[in-house]
Parts: sequence; structure tokens; C-alpha cells
Amino acid sequence: MAEEKELELDVELDDEKSNKKMLIFIIAGAVVLIGITVGLTLFLLSGDDAPEESEEDAAPVVVQLKYIDMKPPFTVNYQVEGRTRIMQVNLSLAYRNEGVDQAVKLHMPLIRHNLINLIGGQDFNTLRTMDGREQLRQKILESVQQVIEQETGEAGVENVLFTNFVMQ
Repeated sequence: MAEEKELELDVELDDEKSNKKMLIFIIAGAVVLIGITVGLTLFLLSGDDAPEESEEDAAPVVVQLKYIDMKPPFTVNYQVEGRTRIMQVNLSLAYRNEGVDQAVKLHMPLIRHNLINLIGGQDFNTLRTMDGREQLRQKILESVQQVIEQETGEAGVENVLFTNFVMQ
């Protein structure tokens, strides 16, 4: 009988130990579950702390420069000191705004007419100098911009480039 009492006491001690272990596991699980819940809630509620960019703060959109080749080349005859001289010029127009290419193509006959008269009215010897060519380039740009602005309301063409310039 003494042995039975000792066994009962051992069983009671084992039950108390297992109850304490069970209680510790339950508390630890509850703490972990609460921690996960709090962390998830903070994550979902925090959102993006970065301030939103306004249109003024946004980086400006850079529109790529595009080109229109004016074909065929411009060929003009000059009378210099009793001799016939020829100048042939290839031009490209630089623009950024959409729709300028359609306007240039639509009004190409008027633009070419104006440019042939402009180029033909220049002094041949002046065009042989770098300054003379630069002045011609500026006049061509102004002439093209004038036609496009007259027809569309905006200049549109930003630059004129000589892609070939031959004088004989």
C-alpha cells in the first residue's frame, strides 16, 4: 500500500509538471500570436510613408528630337563673274512636337518654294564662308517656322541642319 501512495504522489507530481509545461506553451503561443497580429496590423496600416509627387515635383518629360529629311536636295544656279555656278544643299528639319511632321509634309510645296527663292537670292561668295552658311541656315529656319506657324499656330521646327552642302 505504501507503494501505491508513492505511485499516486509521483503521478500527481508528473501531472503538475505537465500542467505547468502545458500552461507555459499556451502562454508562449498566445504571446507569439499577439506579436504576429500586432506586426501585421502595423504593416497594413502604415502604408507608403513617402510623400506623393505632384506634377510640379515630377521630373520633366523629355521628348526626343526627331528629324524630317527634305528630299530631293535643293539645287540652285548662280551667275558669278560671267560663269554659272551650282549649289546643292540637303536639309533636315529638327522638331519635337507630334503633328509637326504632318504639317511639314502637307505644306512641303510652299516651304520648298520659299526656300528655293531664299537660297537663290543669296550671294554665292558669301555662302562660301562659315558665317554666310550660318546666316543662310538661320534664314531657312525662320522661313520654315513662319510657314508652319502660319498654318498650325505654332513654330514647331526647332532647328535646320545641313546634311550636305556642295558649291561648284
